Amino acid sequence: MKSEEEKWLTFYSNTMHELVDIGVTISIDLMKNEDLNKINNFSGYMYLKNLLEILDSISINIANGITGTSTKTLNRVALEYFFGAYYLFIKKTHYQKKCKDIAFISILEERKGFEPFYKENLKKTSEKLKNQYKIDVGSKLSNIDYSKNQKKYDQLLNHSDFKEVKNEYTRTKNKDFFKYKNIVPWYSLWDGPNNIEILSRQTETWNIYDSLYRNFSLYLHGHKTIEINRIHKDSKGTLFTYAIGTPYELNFITSPFIYICHYLFHKILNDYIIEKDELMIRLDEVLLNYFKYNPKEDPFDPITNSFKPFPE
Repeated sequence: MKSEEEKWLTFYSNTMHELVDIGVTISIDLMKNEDLNKINNFSGYMYLKNLLEILDSISINIANGITGTSTKTLNRVALEYFFGAYYLFIKKTHYQKKCKDIAFISILEERKGFEPFYKENLKKTSEKLKNQYKIDVGSKLSNIDYSKNQKKYDQLLNHSDFKEVKNEYTRTKNKDFFKYKNIVPWYSLWDGPNNIEILSRQTETWNIYDSLYRNFSLYLHGHKTIEINRIHKDSKGTLFTYAIGTPYELNFITSPFIYICHYLFHKILNDYIIEKDELMIRLDEVLLNYFKYNPKEDPFDPITNSFKPFPE
């Protein structure tokens, strides 16, 4: 017989997993849309897939009672992908162009990771390691040969399909805002928003940014170390907090993503998926079932260190 804790963990985890499963079906159906260029569409598919992988990780964490900082940092990453995905899918007329932007920026950023080890940069890399980090690699770097790797990336980035995007990237990178930044986000090309906050305002999702993204960012950057509502005093005046692995704030780390996924998936289904009726019904059923059982307050009581009974 399941304990109350197991029942609640199963409820929240299964709800997230069901949404991920619907999202996987949507992503597959997206690739089947013959009105979209398959090569361009692949970037949209991969972007959505990355979001689903993060949500699936959150679901697995919840199933195992992991709801602390590690899961909240995943929540922050998931929100980053949500904003990007919503911006990507918000206008069908711009979707394929944005998909190409994603592909170009992804390849460019991947290439940057190898650049220090390309033959023409080895001497500079060796000196930097020695001067800044006191690491003397001697002649070891000379044995590295990434020439094939370099050729592969250069061929992709110089492909005729990327000619317009490449020129636009150069134009955007020379803007005052990006001159000294390492990365130009794909959504900033073609005079798009410079960052996620501006993107959220332009897509009317700023409330999600202000209430959730900012909050979860505090965990990601290590700015939310001590939280008063997680520190309690017993009858003797001794302070105590939750032990590692205590599944607190299940509602807080789950509810936003139930609504956000419903919001995003409805948008994609309406505009991009042909056979959508069955998926629409499944999506709405997940939300209705969540409404039915989800309590207004978190099911874990920190004072008694126990879970409230799961509604049967």
